[in-house]
Amino acid sequence: MDAAIFDLDEAVTRDGDVRGFSHEITDGFGAVAQTLAPTVGTFVRKRGSQSGPTGGLIVGVALAVPWSWGSPPSGHQYATANQFDIFYLPSECPDGIIARGGDSGSVVWQSGTNNAVGLLWAGVSAGGRRALMSDITMVEQRLDVTLVWDPA
Repeated sequence: MDAAIFDLDEAVTRDGDVRGFSHEITDGFGAVAQTLAPTVGTFVRKRGSQSGPTGGLIVGVALAVPWSWGSPPSGHQYATANQFDIFYLPSECPDGIIARGGDSGSVVWQSGTNNAVGLLWAGVSAGGRRALMSDITMVEQRLDVTLVWDPA
């Protein structure tokens, strides 16, 4: 799907200072307390690198979503299954946009909690009122990773 690779070594700033890292998401989101499987009807929020903090409602499950990247065998298509459809909430998206190109990989939280429910991966490049996310518990299982961790 959509993923990033990063190194957790200490970062060095331009002036040579060493800066640490944090397991928290900025803009008051904080650290993930637990991961839960998403459900239709759940209010969610996310902090995208391009759209900032926005919120929406999980309105459905897309049973098959065409996947247009890669090179499937001749006469075949790639598709993803069980992807969750998010529709923007006007009160939490002042410009009417829940996600923009570059927001892929954003953690999607259950509103009002520090529980992660999804990983954003699709929307309209220029920005739109809908976006798609994967179930975060499936992402953890398939990649053999854990989103909840203690930096100590």
